Amino acid sequence: MLALCGVRGDARAVPGGINAALEILRTGERFYDPGLYADAVATVSAALRVVAAAAHASAARLHRIPHALRADHAGRDRARC
Repeated sequence: MLALCGVRGDARAVPGGINAALEILRTGERFYDPGLYADAVATVSAALRVVAAAAHASAARLHRIPHALRADHAGRDRARC
């Protein structure tokens, strides 16, 4: 849960820009423009952070955690977001 809190801004920004970023990385002329390239790499990196955080959160839910610990951790995680 805490990992997802850290990428909220990325999660909001990525959907609107990922297709354009991938197109820049696939197109020779635009690929060599330093500004466009840097923006595209930043967008793809943000997308990977979101996917990694979501995967981390879903993996954490698969573990068996005693009820007392689970309630304690969930309360602390929500307080930090």
